[in-house]
Amino acid sequence: QGACLADNPPPSSSRQLCVIKHTPRFKRLMAVYLFLALFASHAVSAPVKENLKEIVRVEEDTCGLGLVQRTAAPARLGKKSEPEPKKSLRQSAAQVAEAKKRSSFDCQAHPQYCGDPMNCDVYDTEEEIQSWDEVLAKDGVPNLKSWCYMELSYESSLISECFVHRNLSLSAAKVFAEQKSRHYAEYDASYCFIVGHCDADKVVAQDAMVQVGVDLCDQKYGRDAWSAQFGRKHMDIEAWAKNGWMTEETGFHHREPAHAFAKMACAMGNYHCDVRYCQEAYCNNDYYKKRYGCYANQDPMMGQVCPEAENS
Repeated sequence: QGACLADNPPPSSSRQLCVIKHTPRFKRLMAVYLFLALFASHAVSAPVKENLKEIVRVEEDTCGLGLVQRTAAPARLGKKSEPEPKKSLRQSAAQVAEAKKRSSFDCQAHPQYCGDPMNCDVYDTEEEIQSWDEVLAKDGVPNLKSWCYMELSYESSLISECFVHRNLSLSAAKVFAEQKSRHYAEYDASYCFIVGHCDADKVVAQDAMVQVGVDLCDQKYGRDAWSAQFGRKHMDIEAWAKNGWMTEETGFHHREPAHAFAKMACAMGNYHCDVRYCQEAYCNNDYYKKRYGCYANQDPMMGQVCPEAENS
């Protein structure tokens, strides 16, 4: 969440050309949150590769948050290997279009993604998907459809528990276990403190809806900052890593990437999930408080955790 990604991730950063460059150290680095999943890119799995119209180069490995750049909109994950519906003498153009809309995502394999609130079973044009590079949440409406084109690793946690069942505590527990196993917890912990998710006055109910996150995002950044002025191209993870602003061992070391992930959570609709996740997993955890608590709502020191943790 906040900085959520996956084992074979890809996050948000580069713009148009699917060129993935990373050292072994980058593999995990890219998949940060969920929140940090956090998002920002598209998972480059076999079905995605097969359906891209143009791919300049894709390494068979993994992509990290923000290191995936595309020349064409990705096909959605979970897509069935079915032929395009063909128009017969008995089918109208509207019927063909509806058949196409309902055949592009494998709802039988991934039921949590279909129907409200995710609606991955509803067709998106390539032009619409590509437009998300510039503006991800149009008209100030969180784009939950963006989760349809990412790695599906959080289906049983964030997607199922926070979005579908609205059990934010269970979502937080599952996401924390997943992030710990992938070695992304340091990213998430530092993110939580830097962007203010650990503030005592920031309260999100156990069954909060997406609109709660929208209201918090508006209060924090203003509507345009996370909607009209924010797109996938703003997740420049490769540059942030190169500048030393984020490391697997000590999380984020600059406000820019941390707040970019928070705005991404606003745009993707999981900001309220992040707040609850942070408060249950990190904000009151002595280990993480010692390492990142001193950076609450301020710039962290480059390459360092809090002095208290350094000296202990």
